[in-house]
Amino acid sequence: MLADSIPKGERTKWYSRLLLCYIIPSIAGPITAIILLTVYGDKWTFKELRPVFLFGVVAELPPSLLSFFMRDDLALNNGGDGDGDGDGDGDGDGDGDGDGDGDGNVGDHENVENVEEEKMKNNDERMIDPSNITNGNTTTSSCCCVQKQHVPYILFASSLLTALGSGMTIKFFPLFFKKNLKLTPRGVQCIYAISPLLIAIFTKMNESIAKCIGRVQTILLASFFGISFLVCMSLLIDFGISTW
Repeated sequence: MLADSIPKGERTKWYSRLLLCYIIPSIAGPITAIILLTVYGDKWTFKELRPVFLFGVVAELPPSLLSFFMRDDLALNNGGDGDGDGDGDGDGDGDGDGDGDGDGNVGDHENVENVEEEKMKNNDERMIDPSNITNGNTTTSSCCCVQKQHVPYILFASSLLTALGSGMTIKFFPLFFKKNLKLTPRGVQCIYAISPLLIAIFTKMNESIAKCIGRVQTILLASFFGISFLVCMSLLIDFGISTW
């Protein structure tokens, strides 16, 4: 619904803002928990943890209520992939190519989109293998028999496996920190307060890396390091190294 409500060419900007709106509360929540634990006690008992739980439940109410105001009928036509506001030919009041009496910035916005579309078209043309052209049909270059139509299924399988792995690891991190590393509740919350900040920093770093080696290669590289660090953390505990 969010993507369908954003004009083409502006989604990167708004998704970056969405990520920022996610990171800030992700840091503010653990910091609030640290303050509450300092006031009520830094122990793993229900008496000290009850105020933290109650505050978290109450904090969930405002975003839940705001979700009721989301409406499908306010989304852009064609998911925002059409010209302007989707009025058809785009002539007249500035909803199309910016020649009408609307906002003059519309024309500049579409010029940027045309440049981006031209770049994407040139990239697609470079990917076309002349040997795969048969009866006017073209097939983009593939690797190991993987074609363009296989991408959604690969992404679905990847997301499913990632979700299953996350459910078996991330949810148990607080228990791992408590039992194996002997951390206090405030120590665990410090980790959760620092993590979103590090995610934001490495996300910007990955953007620069992606410009050099490609987006897919960067994703694979980041996943490799993430899995490697998780395995190293487990091995260190097995060797009795639990002091950090």
